[in-house]
Amino acid sequence: NKHLVPCSRHLSTLIDQATFLRENVLINENVLHCAHLFHTEKVISCLSTCVFADEKDIQGIYPLTEAKVHLGPPHPSNFGYAHAKRLVDIQNRAYNQEFGCHFTSAIPTNVFGQYDNL
Repeated sequence: NKHLVPCSRHLSTLIDQATFLRENVLINENVLHCAHLFHTEKVISCLSTCVFADEKDIQGIYPLTEAKVHLGPPHPSNFGYAHAKRLVDIQNRAYNQEFGCHFTSAIPTNVFGQYDNL
């Protein structure tokens, strides 16, 4: 059994939004493409809470759920990284649809339940 949980990312300053986006999209694509080529059975890509919109933009966004990942724009403070993380979710779906790969995303949020953000 071959399983992969990639957690690497390119770190930069928050002002380097293009670099954030480019480097992380390339990392994601390289990991998923190689996983496909080498017949990795399962890939779980880690997303981040930054993928979610801010409550000031989307009323009722809390509590956060996987159904709200692509709802509204991510917070502008690190939009490059946030969009790269959103794209890996799309890439996982595309690899599943086209090649039948068992690639998915996990978002380690709300670890303390519905009252985490009070």
